[in-house]
Amino acid sequence: NSMKKIFCTALVLLVTFFVVAEEITILSFNIKGTSTSNRQGNTEWLNDICNIISNSQADIVLLQEVCIELEKIPETKVFKRGKKDNLLDDMVKILGCENWCHLSTADYGLRANVSVNGIEYSSGDKTQNNAILYNSAKVQAFDYAEILGFTNFDGNFLFNKNTVQFIEFSLVNQEETKFFVVNVHLPYNNLEKRFHDLETLESLFAKYKHYNGVIIGGDFNLHRSELTGRNFDYVDGHDSWYYDKNFGLKTTVGKSEDGFSLVNDYDHFVYSSKINVKSKMRRCFSLSNQDFYKQVVIGEKTYTNSAEFNNKVSDHCPIIMVLEF
Repeated sequence: NSMKKIFCTALVLLVTFFVVAEEITILSFNIKGTSTSNRQGNTEWLNDICNIISNSQADIVLLQEVCIELEKIPETKVFKRGKKDNLLDDMVKILGCENWCHLSTADYGLRANVSVNGIEYSSGDKTQNNAILYNSAKVQAFDYAEILGFTNFDGNFLFNKNTVQFIEFSLVNQEETKFFVVNVHLPYNNLEKRFHDLETLESLFAKYKHYNGVIIGGDFNLHRSELTGRNFDYVDGHDSWYYDKNFGLKTTVGKSEDGFSLVNDYDHFVYSSKINVKSKMRRCFSLSNQDFYKQVVIGEKTYTNSAEFNNKVSDHCPIIMVLEF
């Protein structure tokens, strides 16, 4: 009888585990919203982005360089979103699911040169926003922007253009299960500001990883080797991710007419030990049994070379990671 009770208890625990375990897929993509004039208002470009999101089956989507129409508040240096988030609203319509919601940094980006506590922050135009799309049927979101001082520029964790998002997510089916997701885009053309932002990111990570799991995704504008020695628990799937332990998977798209040219490993996921990764970071591409350097297939769309993908979509590959709770 005692053995039977032990067996039944073990069986119940096993069944319970499989019932409550839930997967969350996170996609990160620098969409280069207005880096070329033909992308502004370009329906084909927007459809391509949404096609990638749909085929990834992502639950949370981290976007960088998102064009948001802004209105300047009179007699201030601050800009706010207009009445309509043109790009994000259009994306939700194309995705065709009423459960998609979005958050952006447009309400608190630093839009003119501002000094805070003696530190000079850079200005950014309307392209320099981060945004997060999320499926509200699976997760609920709480933006920490006000808590961290992003909205009034008085916090200890301000970033160069103040376009980093720090969001607490909770699972709809397990409200007690919470985790932090950070959407980051570090400065490209200023090394000093880039490393200032990286140190700020490390401080945020160190503080909040004690509360819940933390995962940071985005365009770091830094090689993986610059991150592995920092104060993050794991970078891009840890040391087993790539054949060279000093570098991650190349995700920056060149402009080769002969195939796909990938030149830098600037797009990453870093995460804390409380995050359970079911599937390590990978490029969000379906290779369809073709040589990756000849052809990339996403859904029903085929890109035959990196120049085409660069011109029509972005100079970054989307990356994806699957978490398990």
